[in-house]
Amino acid sequence: MFLSVSLDELGQELNEIIGAAQAAGGLVGVHVCANTDWEFLLSTSLDIVSFDAYGFFDKLVACKDALFAFLERGGIIAWGIVPTSEKEYIEQETAESLLARWEAQAAQLVGGSWDYKSLLQQTLITPSCGTGSLPLAHAKKVLALTRDLSKLLRDKYL
Repeated sequence: MFLSVSLDELGQELNEIIGAAQAAGGLVGVHVCANTDWEFLLSTSLDIVSFDAYGFFDKLVACKDALFAFLERGGIIAWGIVPTSEKEYIEQETAESLLARWEAQAAQLVGGSWDYKSLLQQTLITPSCGTGSLPLAHAKKVLALTRDLSKLLRDKYL
């Protein structure tokens, strides 16, 4: 709101940068730690949107139409559902509890042309945010949970 650049101008500039990286053969993604203007971000030509699904799924799901349009054009969601923000959450979660959490979140998006399988085919399972700053034991558990949850989801839906 304090910039003299409009969202339209920002979107055009961002899409130009994204386009250059894509033209060179790259996929372009962005990670959002908390909340953002999801309508704007999902309307850009990004390939991947990474977000903290463990703590902020409710913010993204509020923009279903923009999310569906992003997915329809082939966008990929990096679903940061493995917690990293609180040690207690890391310690209490299991791959099975995170599977139930993902299914509850995904249930808010399935319907119409989207079922669990099609949604999962455009999903990366990731830690929520900040794994690199965790103590080694917690970082290892986060990575193991990410691996194990991904396997559970593939085995169940793909």
